[in-house]
Amino acid sequence: MVSRYFDRKSAARVRRRERSRRGLWAGIWTAAVILAAGAAASAALHFRLHTVRAISVSGEESLAPDLRAAMEPCLGRPLWKSGAGALSEGFRRDRPAVERVRTAVLPWGVVLAEIKVRRPVARVERGGLAVDAEGMVFNPPDGGGDALPLLRLAGSNETGRRRALTAILTAGECEAAWTIDCADQDDIKLHLPGPAVVHLGNGRFPGKWSRLREILRNRGADPAPCIIDLRFHGQAVVRRQA
Repeated sequence: MVSRYFDRKSAARVRRRERSRRGLWAGIWTAAVILAAGAAASAALHFRLHTVRAISVSGEESLAPDLRAAMEPCLGRPLWKSGAGALSEGFRRDRPAVERVRTAVLPWGVVLAEIKVRRPVARVERGGLAVDAEGMVFNPPDGGGDALPLLRLAGSNETGRRRALTAILTAGECEAAWTIDCADQDDIKLHLPGPAVVHLGNGRFPGKWSRLREILRNRGADPAPCIIDLRFHGQAVVRRQA
């Protein structure tokens, strides 16, 4: 009788020990599952917070949609491997009108891109094209070259073109009816309506523009063709043409 009592008591202790062991392992597995789920959620959140989620483009509005489309491969990439710089540089190389694309990758997953287009200073003889202060020929995105003077490039070299652009940039204001000829690098010529041909030489343009404006004021509405030679330092020679 006593033996059966102790057997039942021992069995109860064994069952309690087994339940305790099973409860311990269940708790361990539950904690492991919770930790794994938390780690996965943290990794997903970390990935989302550190990837490119949006692209914002500013600058020239007519080119903004094209740049945004060119940079779409950035979306979903890690911030440190977005490739925004390479994509924007490829966009710039394919479009001569774009002088620069500046990009910045923000920590909250936004890529900023700013377009700077070239500023035309003169038209060229090829239809619709313009040239900027650096001598780059391009198609203005807004087609705003009609109000600029015409730069005649035929027969010119780099030195002549550079001097002609310097003359244009120092003129202050140039009219669309003016034509600048840089075929002779040592004598940049300005063709005015009237007609009048102005010899500007190869430098010291600011002073020559001042003398030219004074001559044109004195001529008034005189329609007689003439040649105005400003190549001599501090002087101006005006000759009427037959």
